[in-house]
Amino acid sequence: MKNLFILLSLLLITGCSTLNKEKVVVTDTKVIYRVLPDNLVNPCVPDKPKTKEEYLALPIYERETYLTNYSISLLKTIKNCNLQLDELRILNNDSKSKN
Repeated sequence: MKNLFILLSLLLITGCSTLNKEKVVVTDTKVIYRVLPDNLVNPCVPDKPKTKEEYLALPIYERETYLTNYSISLLKTIKNCNLQLDELRILNNDSKSKN
């Protein structure tokens, strides 16, 4: 057991001492700030729905039409937000590839 411990210690010491590490010298550092376009930093705010009183004042068929149109406008808002996120991802990937 003692011989095995000595052998493993010897192998560990010789194995770790023979590694040659290359030195990396950083000569120039650069920080690049890119300003995001205004259309990408605008918040995605959905349209405000009608109040409860306004909604209940509508006839039944107009309520249905209103709900349909409002849900479509919400989906358009989500689509626009997703487009903004896609453009930000593309911008981020472009900046990573240039560095």
